[in-house]
Amino acid sequence: MGTVRDPGDTKPTQPRDPKMQVARILLPDGVYKEFEVNKTAEGDVLFTQVTQNLSIEEREYFSLCFYDNVEGVRHWLYNDKVIAKQIKSLPWEFSFEVKFYPTTPTTIVDDHARYFVFLQLRRDILTGRLPVANADTHALLGSFVAQMEFGDAPSHISTDYEKFITDSKLVPSSHATPETFKKIAELHRELRGQSTGETEIMFLDHCKHLPLYGIHIFKATDKDKKSVDVGIGAAGVNIYQDEQVAHIFNWQNIIKIGYKRTYFSVKVKAGVLENVKDEKTLYYKLPSYVAAKRVWKCAVEHHTFFRLIQPEEKPHKGFFNFGSQRFRYQGRTQFQTKIASQMFDKPSTVDRAPSAMSQPIASAEDQKLQTLNLTDSELEQRQFEVSSVSDIACLFFVPNFPKESMHVGILIVALFCVLFYVLFIYLTTKLTAFSHIKNQKKTTNFGEKTRFKKPSSTYIYTLNFHVFRIFYRIFSIPSSLF
Repeated sequence: MGTVRDPGDTKPTQPRDPKMQVARILLPDGVYKEFEVNKTAEGDVLFTQVTQNLSIEEREYFSLCFYDNVEGVRHWLYNDKVIAKQIKSLPWEFSFEVKFYPTTPTTIVDDHARYFVFLQLRRDILTGRLPVANADTHALLGSFVAQMEFGDAPSHISTDYEKFITDSKLVPSSHATPETFKKIAELHRELRGQSTGETEIMFLDHCKHLPLYGIHIFKATDKDKKSVDVGIGAAGVNIYQDEQVAHIFNWQNIIKIGYKRTYFSVKVKAGVLENVKDEKTLYYKLPSYVAAKRVWKCAVEHHTFFRLIQPEEKPHKGFFNFGSQRFRYQGRTQFQTKIASQMFDKPSTVDRAPSAMSQPIASAEDQKLQTLNLTDSELEQRQFEVSSVSDIACLFFVPNFPKESMHVGILIVALFCVLFYVLFIYLTTKLTAFSHIKNQKKTTNFGEKTRFKKPSSTYIYTLNFHVFRIFYRIFSIPSSLF
């Protein structure tokens, strides 16, 4: 279990076991928690402890990250790699943040996951990571937060209410003006009667329409040596110049993404760029080789998570495998996350206590792409082409069985497969023994006693191996959806 620490206390506790290490985690609401893990543990061990402590079921949208001391660049902690090798000499201090911003955050089934997405968006707005167009939008979003923390606005403005509006960090410091506070109070009065959950949904629904919602920005230069921003998001790759959108490359229009030395490249289809009839490759120079690789990794992960049904298998390490072909996103895609979310027994609820939300917000300073575009709303209406194991059980074995009981359906199919396998091996053994006897009768001399010769164990083991391969291929696609 995680230990809650005071935000002002920067000294982590020392573990009793010398093989263990204390990891300090910063949550989106500014609260620190500490977890003990083995010094040789991989990132998934720590990430699982954090998500279990926070009761988050749809954990694929989140990840742990750390910031280097020199440039303050954010690095994601990969779950399939050893933690110590990733952070090297940096302290074991991490931040729990949203990595993949859901296209429609209001459709998240897990109440805890939706709540932490809200906290992350509020933190992004206050720190300037998610720019907001004007003061009116800031006031509207601030009124939603005021309704969640304070409740219904009072009939007459009191001293306590004025203090709450000015001291609760409802808007960034750059927009903390008397006019903005007055607008927040006016909009807050219009939200009377709205519950905390309803107000949270309204906040998320307005945030998803912001131009830079869910976009990861990287500083770069184009071929003319002009400063540009490379944005990676759920829809594709965007190029910004002088705070204006210069190019929008959707995933379905991208042929290939890659990196070489300090350049990040995007190859687009013919006709995507104006006055260009052929395929075109655009190059953007990053400050270093590591920065170019970081942009490419971010693009690969976002493409896999939002566009593919299931991630590609990670290639085995070999002597002749070099470059970008080694990296693959490991984890559930948005498609698989949506399917798994419908298997929850009961929707869990989180206690949105005003004291928890009023904490000070800490500052946060060559694969072929498939033409597949699935948003959250389309996922709910789409008839899945790949049937799940429970559907097979409900349709063929138990016609009147309730389809919602997924685990029982899987158990029925598994039991049937075991019985089929035992029967198959039994009949194969008998037929093999019969064929051996028949062949011996043709070759033995008259009067000799026919011997029963059992098939060799190597033959049986080989047969078992091929049968297991068949079952594995049958259930590999449905099992990956869970």
